[in-house]
Amino acid sequence: MGFKSQKFENVIVISPETVKIISDNSVEFRDELADILKTEDEVILDLSGVRFIDSSGLGALINCYKNLDKRKDIILCGLNKELNSLFAITRLDRIFNIYNSKKEALADRDIFPS
Repeated sequence: MGFKSQKFENVIVISPETVKIISDNSVEFRDELADILKTEDEVILDLSGVRFIDSSGLGALINCYKNLDKRKDIILCGLNKELNSLFAITRLDRIFNIYNSKKEALADRDIFPS
């Protein structure tokens, strides 16, 4: 699957290189995300390029969240209307910090990229 990444101070912004996180790629997504979470202090997962997540994809994301070091967090941004609805319906919007954009998520951490 792979992720594109950008580093801003102590924050890494990663974007999955897929438009769907589904049963076909959810294990690979989970494993790659888990590896990144082990080595990075703060991760922003930019889902602006993702159009669809099924239950396997949500399960992979929840699994990564549950295995996080207590001092770490997964911040989400760039969810489209359908994904925002999905996270609201499943109440995952109460677990994850969700921002409209990468710029907004970084600004909340006092990072203002040029």
